[in-house]
Amino acid sequence: VFPQENSPDTKTNEQIIGRQEATVSEGFVKEVIYRKDPDLSGYLCKPESTGKLPAVIYNHGGTGDQIGGAPEETCKALKDAGYVGFSPIRRPDIRDDRDLNDIYSALDYLKTLDYVDTGKLGMIGFSRGGYLTYLTISGNSDFRTAVILAAAPPRDKDLFYSRAKDIKIPVFLAVAENDLPAEQNKYKNLLESMTEL
Repeated sequence: VFPQENSPDTKTNEQIIGRQEATVSEGFVKEVIYRKDPDLSGYLCKPESTGKLPAVIYNHGGTGDQIGGAPEETCKALKDAGYVGFSPIRRPDIRDDRDLNDIYSALDYLKTLDYVDTGKLGMIGFSRGGYLTYLTISGNSDFRTAVILAAAPPRDKDLFYSRAKDIKIPVFLAVAENDLPAEQNKYKNLLESMTEL
């Protein structure tokens, strides 16, 4: 999605969560704390590189204690593709405001990492994570691109579709052929709302 650049980075090590250290040139997969009070963790995956890298936040699906969309595996796949992958695990509730706060906390954390190119950030979301990705990018200019995969249905459809006009970046929207007709119509409405602008 982003062109890779190998700009030199003068830092030789990076502290993660205040107690774990890794040499910048090394790749790794780690579980990190990205927010305190409440403590929230996520998977952080970095490929081997001495330069700044593009990064992608992956918003998992599910609500409560059910987590869908393989956050650790997706983080690793992003690393293998040359990106810093970050899969934050949200607190177990279904309040949009809290979930969005958790996503913004993850973004703030990602911006503190010296090896991340903050000018090349992307976001991917699956199911509820897709819904939250849509809400995030409709009111945020930090991201260059986004992928929405089978977004969960919105509670307020009119408000949801009206926010399409606020999205100013390329978005890849995907829905499976075998989703129920109601689901397909929902995505058709979203796609039409976005393409009409």
